[in-house]
Amino acid sequence: MVMHGEAPVPWYVTDGQGDSTETRGAIPQRWPALAVAAGVSDSVDGYYDTLHSHLRSRLRTEIREVSEAEDVELLRTERLLQAVEAAVDDVSDRRSDLAPPDGMDAPPAFTAGEVVEVALRNQAEALSELIDHLTRRVAPNLRAIAGPRLSARLIEEAGGLQRLARKPSGTVQVLGAESALFAHLQGRGTSPKHGVIYTHPAVRHASHADRGAVARMLSGKLSIAARIDYYRGSPDEEFIADVGKRLREVRT
Repeated sequence: MVMHGEAPVPWYVTDGQGDSTETRGAIPQRWPALAVAAGVSDSVDGYYDTLHSHLRSRLRTEIREVSEAEDVELLRTERLLQAVEAAVDDVSDRRSDLAPPDGMDAPPAFTAGEVVEVALRNQAEALSELIDHLTRRVAPNLRAIAGPRLSARLIEEAGGLQRLARKPSGTVQVLGAESALFAHLQGRGTSPKHGVIYTHPAVRHASHADRGAVARMLSGKLSIAARIDYYRGSPDEEFIADVGKRLREVRT
């Protein structure tokens, strides 16, 4: 409290002597002085150092909260898209069972199934566009290397960007192939060389003999990209360019 005559008033109330509440853009000269007088800070410079540190911390927290909210949205959107795609395949297969012979009218269920399939495909396209938007914000480095859909799938398989960023590259390499990995550990099959990263062109188009090596190289780069995305949150153009060069070399 600051005393104005006999009545105590809050320290932030203006005293008419150039308080920051009176002049727009003025430096709040009284706040640092009061902080020093109250023993909150050792000096005016210390006050500003503490204030700067606090504001940076709050900003990092708010950015992380927004990022994590979008991370969860991306994960759930990818799961929904997978469900919609599975529904499209199921409806398409069941429509095929109802396909009429040449020259005969289609049964009502066949026509109804066509309407449903078109609607589901439109929704799948809309969800794909949303995933593209979210990966640009949540995982720009991962997206630049793996594309939006594979990036979303890796984040979904890992259970979130944070978990993906903390996984070793060997685990990233076989994400999505857990059943085959468990079977191998129980002696019922060979060790899988890759999981969902098989959908990446560099792995899919590699020769059978080279596929494992390409998958290991790619998973290492994806692991680094996920860490950059989680801890830094901005594109690393030099890293992206270097990985792009390596991938082009692999495919030639």
